[in-house]
Amino acid sequence: MDELEFKLSKKEFGLCILYGIGICIICGYLFYQSFIGILCLLPFSLYFIKKQKEGLLKKKRMQFGIQFKDAIHCIAASLEAGYAIENCISYAVTDLKLMYEEDAPIIGELNRITMQLKDHVTLEDAFMQMAVRTRDEDVFSFTEVFITAKRTGGDIIKIIRTTSNTIMDKVEMRREIQTMITEKQLEANIMKIVPLGILLYMNMTSKNMMSVLYEGSFGIIFMTLMLIIYVLFSKWMEHITAIAE
Repeated sequence: MDELEFKLSKKEFGLCILYGIGICIICGYLFYQSFIGILCLLPFSLYFIKKQKEGLLKKKRMQFGIQFKDAIHCIAASLEAGYAIENCISYAVTDLKLMYEEDAPIIGELNRITMQLKDHVTLEDAFMQMAVRTRDEDVFSFTEVFITAKRTGGDIIKIIRTTSNTIMDKVEMRREIQTMITEKQLEANIMKIVPLGILLYMNMTSKNMMSVLYEGSFGIIFMTLMLIIYVLFSKWMEHITAIAE
């Protein structure tokens, strides 16, 4: 079973590259003030590019969860209007196209289910395959409830509406938690920028005093130690925010 692969656009990937290279250039200039120092740090840009990419992909997965919540809401509304569950998928796609772009993951997934239904795949199997592809907890939960309701002859409309409301509550709770985490991450990022800002300020206002740190083997060793301490400090801040997540 193919997994739903969240990809970055060329623009997003380009920004990740600029971000990684930019950090290395800034640190190379502030800690060494030499082209060789910048070149020595450039290989570490791969790490920053990877971290930025992972962050963007995680954001896309969260956005898919919101899209799925809207899809369930659209399906529930069509069911209450009297349409068959199979037709509700197509109507949900039409409604979602008004809310999201054509290439939105949820639209692609629902279009795939529509094609499977035309190939005589049961709706239960189509939803289960979608759950496996997306590896999303909410999709799995909805699929299990839907399959149980179909097998036991339960009230599909009521069950989907209840499940839709439950998923909405979970999404809203996640949003609130993510907002709090984002605030802490912003504070951590500010704390990581402050040492660089102080170093830049000292270089601009006290060049003669700072010049000794960029000359000779002592300066290189000292600034390298400062850079290592700064990196450890940054990793510690990232670890704290990661625990909060």
